[in-house]
Amino acid sequence: MGIRIILLLSLSSCLPVGNGPLFFNEKGLIGLQIPNQEFSLENEDATYENVVKYIFKDKCLGCHKADRDRGGVDLSSYDKVFGYSDYFQPIVTKGDPDQSGVYTETARGSMPPRTPLTDEEVAFLERWIREGAKEK
Repeated sequence: MGIRIILLLSLSSCLPVGNGPLFFNEKGLIGLQIPNQEFSLENEDATYENVVKYIFKDKCLGCHKADRDRGGVDLSSYDKVFGYSDYFQPIVTKGDPDQSGVYTETARGSMPPRTPLTDEEVAFLERWIREGAKEK
């Protein structure tokens, strides 16, 4: 993990304070260390809100929403994800990704057709369903 330093004045003659994130010189506070952490879905709560935020919003809702529910799949509301597609397949079955069309179609790469989900996104979707497909 790298360290990013935000400069407030100048770094001339600065001293770290213990092992903490603050840097001081004779004039006072001049810098603050902030860990450079990379984003990962593994660190996010597996909720419908986060599935929408990190996956559905950019990759699914263009075709699967109330006014455009291709294949009978509307992912735009929590209640609608528990419906059935035009092919009589459950969209989401709480606790069972293998019986959830949204998971099986994305895991095999057929959805979304132009921009398949990353492995991390598929794993997050699977975790959300396996953990009971919580709303919040």
